[in-house]
Amino acid sequence: MSSKNKSQLRTENSSNFPNNNSQFITPEKLRDFNSDMIDSMVANQDSGSFLAGSTGSLVATASFDNGTRLMTFTKGDASTFDVSIPDALPSTASLLVTASVVDATITYTKGDGTTFTNTINNVVSSSYAVSSSRADSSLLADSATSASQAQNATSASHAEQADNATSASNAISSSVVTDPNIAYINKDNTFSGTQNFDNISVSGTGSFGRINTVTGSAKVIGDAFVVVNADTPTLRYAGLQVYDSGSSNATASIQWDGLNDSWILVEEGGESSFILTGPTGSLGSEANLSNNSLPKGAVHRQLVDSNISDNGTTITLGSTTNVSGPLSASNLSSIEISNLESTASVDRIRINGLADDTGSYAKTNVNNLFTEKQFVSGSDGYINQTFAAPGSNQEKAFFNISGAEINSTAYNRVFFGMADYPSFQEPYMDYISIEYYNSTSYSYGSELSLNGVGSRILTRANGGAGSGIARFQTTDNGDGTTTAEIRGNTINLGTNSSNTFLLIGNGNMVTSMNGATIMNGRTIISSSLELRTDPITISSNTASLDFSEASMFELTLVSGSTTHIIPTNVAQGQTVNLLIEQPGTGTGSIEFCPEIFQPTGSLYTPTAKQGTRDILTMITFNNTQQIFVSNVKELENAY
Repeated sequence: MSSKNKSQLRTENSSNFPNNNSQFITPEKLRDFNSDMIDSMVANQDSGSFLAGSTGSLVATASFDNGTRLMTFTKGDASTFDVSIPDALPSTASLLVTASVVDATITYTKGDGTTFTNTINNVVSSSYAVSSSRADSSLLADSATSASQAQNATSASHAEQADNATSASNAISSSVVTDPNIAYINKDNTFSGTQNFDNISVSGTGSFGRINTVTGSAKVIGDAFVVVNADTPTLRYAGLQVYDSGSSNATASIQWDGLNDSWILVEEGGESSFILTGPTGSLGSEANLSNNSLPKGAVHRQLVDSNISDNGTTITLGSTTNVSGPLSASNLSSIEISNLESTASVDRIRINGLADDTGSYAKTNVNNLFTEKQFVSGSDGYINQTFAAPGSNQEKAFFNISGAEINSTAYNRVFFGMADYPSFQEPYMDYISIEYYNSTSYSYGSELSLNGVGSRILTRANGGAGSGIARFQTTDNGDGTTTAEIRGNTINLGTNSSNTFLLIGNGNMVTSMNGATIMNGRTIISSSLELRTDPITISSNTASLDFSEASMFELTLVSGSTTHIIPTNVAQGQTVNLLIEQPGTGTGSIEFCPEIFQPTGSLYTPTAKQGTRDILTMITFNNTQQIFVSNVKELENAY
C-alpha cells in the first residue's frame, strides 16, 4: 500500500464502490481502501487533503510492537500516542461474503449465512478531509481498527463497524439503483397514471399542474400564501374560482388580469367587471379614505377622496362646481354664499333660478370681473355691502377697468374704490376715489375724491409742463366755516346759454377774487362795487404801480424830490386811478415813463401847494405799451 492524495482516494472509492448493483463490495476492497486511507493520513504527502493547522501536530512516523500489540504514532513536534490492535483473528464465518442493494437498503451476507442490513437515507460524496490536529488517539484508534480489517479476517461485529464506516465515508453513492419503475428519494421522479398516497409531507416546495378535488369541509393551508400561476399572454388570467355543485352547476371567480395588471370579478353569466381598490400606499402603510369623504375614481381602478363630504347633516362641495343642467330644490328657503369666485380666464360664476331672483354675485375679497350689465331686482332693489376701511397707504378697489383709451391715449389707472394716503394731507385720508389717469405716476388725467372734510374734482393737463391744473374743491376749515375753490387756466361762467346771470355775494358775505377774471357778456352788479386802494411806497425815487394787484392807488410825494411813475403788469382794457398828495411841508414833483401819454397842451404837473391833492386816471386799450392819462387838479376842499 502507499499514501494517496485526495483525488486518488476519490478515484479508488468510485472504482471499489460503484453506483450500481452489478458488482459486489468484498472485504478485500474494504481492506485495500482503508489501508490506503491510513497510509495517506500518516504520510506527510498531500497537505491539501488536511485542514490548515500547525505542522507540529501532523503524524510523521508509525511503528508496531507485536508483543504489546501497540502501534506508536510520532507527530512532527516529536510527541507520540499509542493505539492498541487486538491479536485474535475473527472466524471466517463472520466474514462478509456478499452484499446486495434494493432501493436504499443494503443487505450483507456473512460466511455463516447470517445477514444484516443498512438503510441509507441521503448519501454525499465520500471524499472528506481529516485534520491533522484531530489525529488524536480516539480518531486514530478507529483508523487503526480499520487497518486491522485490512490485515486480519473481519469478524461479523467488525463487519457491522465496516458497514457504519462505509456509510460515514459515503462509499456507496446515492444513485446505486437506476430501475425506472422504482421511485427514488434522492432524485427527480416522473409518475404517470393515478397515484394514491396516505400522507404526503413536503418540506421544500411542491408543484401541481392541477388539483381537481380536495375532500373535506374545511381546508387549512399553513403557508402564508396560496400561489397560482399566470403566463401572460398565453395564460392571461389566474385566480380563485368557485363551483356551485348544486342544481345550477354555475361558476364565478375572482381573477387577476396579467395584461392589465388588474383584479376582475367574473359572474355566473360571464359578465366581468374591475375590482376597485382604495388609495395606493406602501406595503404595510396603505392609505385609507377619509371619514365622511365621498370617494371618486382615480388611475388604475383606485378610489380616492373627492372634494365632496357628507357628515350626515351637511353635504359640502369643496371646489368649483359646474352644473350643466337645471338646478332644482324642493325647499330652498335661503342661500348662503361665503366664498364665490372664479379664475381670471372665465366669466364670473352666475347662479340662475335660485328662489325668486336671478343675477350674479360679486366676491368681496378678490377682483371681480363683470362682462354684462348688472342689476338687482326685488322690492327694495339695493346692494348692501360692508367692509373695513383700508389701512395706511393702502387701497381697496370696488372694481378696476383695464384697456381704457381716449384718442389713442391709454389710461391704465382706472380705479373706483376707497384709499388712505395720509402723506398727501386731508383730502386723501380714508377717501372714496374715482381715478382716471395715464398710470400711477398721475402725469395726466382726472379724479374725483370725497371724504368727511371735503370733496375735490381735479384734472391734470396732458401735453404741457404739468402746471395746467383745473380744480373745484370744497373744504371744511374746522372752525365752523367752509371754503369753495375754483382753479383753472380758464374759468368760464355762464358762457353756453343766453340770459345768464352771475350773482356773487349775499348779505354781508365777502367774496375775494384774485388774479385776472374774464367775464364774457353783460355783467350786472346789484349792489355797490368796492375796490381796494393800495398805498404806494417810494423806493429810490421810484413809485411802481402793479396793475395786477389793484385799480386804486395813493401816492404821497416827497418834499424837494421828483418821483418817477412806472406802471407794471399792465393788461388790456384796464382803468387805474391814482391819488397824488403833496406833503404837509414843502412840495414834490413827478415824472412819467415813456409808455404814459398825456393830452397835448395839458401836461400834468402836481399842484405846488403843500397838502393839496390831484387825481390821475390811467386807461389802457389793446396796446399795453400805451397808457393814456387824464387829470383833475387841486380838488376843492381837498386839503
